[in-house]
Amino acid sequence: MLVVPYTNCGECSACRKARPNACRNNQTLGVQRDGGLAEEIVIPATKLLTSRRLSLREMVLVEPLSVGWHAARRGRAAAGDTVVVFGCGMVGLGAIASAAAAGARVVAVDVDDGKLGIGRAAGASVTINSKSETSIKGCRR
Repeated sequence: MLVVPYTNCGECSACRKARPNACRNNQTLGVQRDGGLAEEIVIPATKLLTSRRLSLREMVLVEPLSVGWHAARRGRAAAGDTVVVFGCGMVGLGAIASAAAAGARVVAVDVDDGKLGIGRAAGASVTINSKSETSIKGCRR
């Protein structure tokens, strides 16, 4: 299951336009309200999404990956652009995949070679370990 982290009033102009994430009274779980890093959490059933195609392990990746995907889309990453993504965690991997899918040249920066390998698999054409590389000369690879 996937938890939709937004609360919404259902009455403001954003809610009436089916944009609950922009609700004037939004209390996003993990931001304005305590999040779900607990053994148990109580949320309305309407905030749970299920999938017949994705496993539970895959479902937990949907939200963080989509945050990075959305960031690259809002930044209008496109063919011919060079996009630098700092951090190859879930949000960063979403940004890498989105920018690469848009045709941008993606440079991934992280301190962990394992994560940089995953960044390359997600679409980064250049990886830089900022812990061991002291200049951006690696961008020419």
